[in-house]
Amino acid sequence: AGDFNFEAADYSNLNSEDEFNIVKLLDAFKDAVKEAAERYEPFVISRNVTELAKAYNKFYNNHPILNAEDNIKAARLNLTKAVCTVIKTGLGLLGIDTPENM
Repeated sequence: AGDFNFEAADYSNLNSEDEFNIVKLLDAFKDAVKEAAERYEPFVISRNVTELAKAYNKFYNNHPILNAEDNIKAARLNLTKAVCTVIKTGLGLLGIDTPENM
């Protein structure tokens, strides 16, 4: 994963609209889980996970990750890790297993 420090990633480098949309959806996940539980409507989680996957796909197609400068690369890799964690968690709450690799 390179010789850079992921913990020291400068998140101010995540300043594109695509990255901002992902961060908003990541933040909205906890509210989606709470709403789904309160309303007994799991589709709220699936909607959030679907929107997050779409937003990440757009980001991935428009912004280099591994070829970016190290300070940007670290922030984008951490963003990617957060997206993976939320998607895996959301699908797990819905009873859907996820593969480790694709």
